[in-house]
Amino acid sequence: MRKAMRLSGLSAFQIRWYDRLGLLGDVERAEGGWRLFSVEQVDVLVKIREWRRDGLSLREIAALLRRDGNAVAAATARRRGELARLVRIVETLEEASAQLGAWSQRTGQTVEAPSALRSIEDDRTLAYSQSPPAERLLTTDNRSR
Repeated sequence: MRKAMRLSGLSAFQIRWYDRLGLLGDVERAEGGWRLFSVEQVDVLVKIREWRRDGLSLREIAALLRRDGNAVAAATARRRGELARLVRIVETLEEASAQLGAWSQRTGQTVEAPSALRSIEDDRTLAYSQSPPAERLLTTDNRSR
């Protein structure tokens, strides 16, 4: 368990939970009842951690691991809808920022952005710099089964 925790970056509680949900397949047990994880199962744990960080639900993750085409398509559509909504928000904010900049140049006045807006921009910059390529959200390989 400790090695799986170290390699996957997950807690013992999370690993046991994913095992109980059946996301890891059949986990071998030692005589004392200790879980013995295969390399493939640790790979699955890493993928689960990444997918959870990317916002996928356990139901979506289970579908990915089962390679359930309909569920994967539904998850993809939902993610695309969320991304489209976020793009619209960013475009609106960028338009407002451009209009504010033009107003500032015309009038010679400057406007101090409220701290909440600065925080949003900082969060967006941080999230963008740490975000994985969108393709990784739905990428699986034969080892995840």
